[in-house]
Amino acid sequence: MKRAWILAAAVLMATTFSRASGADTASDAEAAIEAGSQRYAGFLRAMDSQGLADLYDEAGELRNPGMETLKGREAIRGFLASLKGARVESSTMTTEAIEVSGNLGVQWGTYVQRVAPPGQPAQDFRGRYVAQWERQVDGRWLVKRMMAQPGPPSGGERRE
Repeated sequence: MKRAWILAAAVLMATTFSRASGADTASDAEAAIEAGSQRYAGFLRAMDSQGLADLYDEAGELRNPGMETLKGREAIRGFLASLKGARVESSTMTTEAIEVSGNLGVQWGTYVQRVAPPGQPAQDFRGRYVAQWERQVDGRWLVKRMMAQPGPPSGGERRE
């Protein structure tokens, strides 16, 4: 009887500790990552460079074809802030898959954006992205690395 009570107490303590330490299920992690990507799209629509940068961990990386990898929140924020004057009419991110293992998650998806660069008419941009997310000590999921791969313009549209 005493052994059963000790075992039950140990299980209860382990369960309580895992909840208190921010541990969650894979579906909780997937939901947090999905919510993060939707915040990302919202910050893009608002052209909020600080909000976008804050979704990356301190050593986060933004990788896009044709440019050097941006490393760290400040480099990412600075690059995004340099795009002042661009107007994002729409931005959607659609998740195709999320895989979570421990404190790391990888998300694959597609994006569609309608953007008016400074002094130019709006253009449609679309492509694929992959993001590696990492759960922080405080339980938040932040982007460790993101890479976008633009696709061809749709419907005969041209990008200049």
